[in-house]
Amino acid sequence: YGSGEGSFFSVYATLFDNIANIEKEEAEDEGGVGVTLPSFGGADMAGEDTKRFYDIWGNLVSKRNFSFCDKWRLSDAPTRKIRRLMEADNKKQRTKGRKEYHDTIRELVNYVKNKDPRWAAYREAQAEERRRKEIERQISKEKEAKRRKEARARNKIDEEKRAQERLEERRRIYGDEDDDDDDRRKSAEKEQLEVLACALCNKTFKSQKQWNNHAKSKKHKALVNKAKRQQAKARKQAAKAQDNAAGGEAMDDVLDRMVAMDLAKETTHTPAAATPSPQPPQASVEEVVE
Repeated sequence: YGSGEGSFFSVYATLFDNIANIEKEEAEDEGGVGVTLPSFGGADMAGEDTKRFYDIWGNLVSKRNFSFCDKWRLSDAPTRKIRRLMEADNKKQRTKGRKEYHDTIRELVNYVKNKDPRWAAYREAQAEERRRKEIERQISKEKEAKRRKEARARNKIDEEKRAQERLEERRRIYGDEDDDDDDRRKSAEKEQLEVLACALCNKTFKSQKQWNNHAKSKKHKALVNKAKRQQAKARKQAAKAQDNAAGGEAMDDVLDRMVAMDLAKETTHTPAAATPSPQPPQASVEEVVE
């Protein structure tokens, strides 16, 4: 790969210069303008110049007329018809010769490129540049992600601080009204729990939709009808037993006690040794029936 006579650069520089001269001379002979093709150069040619050389030569479109590929001499044609046939055949031969010439040039360029140390160095430099840019891009991406994370953290702290300031301002102006609001909210939640419990079926529900579906079920309706019958029966019995009720119990208290006793007969009781689990607030039997 030295620069002396017979070296890689000397041999191929001479070869490409000869091809370039032929291209230029034949183009000018045809009345055209010859294209100046780049020289192969030496071992010290820059990487970008090396790339330019291979790009141009690898996509060469020859300006030669390829008349040397003609198979027939038109002056030998005996008739005009034969002459036209000769011209058509010569045109095919020139097209074929042009294609073979282009293929040969491209094969030569690819062969020399694979052997050229300048091209290998250029590709390595390009790969290194891509790696460097990728590392820089990744670092920039990580920095941006860190910056956004820190910004979100600062915004969260600022928002919490502003919320605390607003809360303190409300307390300063309205006093304990916020506590009253909490009590009302807790009371509403308790009422909601009471509404979403079925005393007859001993079930609780997480949403109004679940309660509505349960209220439409056959099992629930059957228990409601049964409870109504038991309540009507209990009212009659309570009316008779009202005068004899111990401690002067009110009629409604007697009624509820008797209905509860009747319902208890229909359910399975937990053994005495077991500790019953706490139940959520439930609506009374009378509320469900009504």
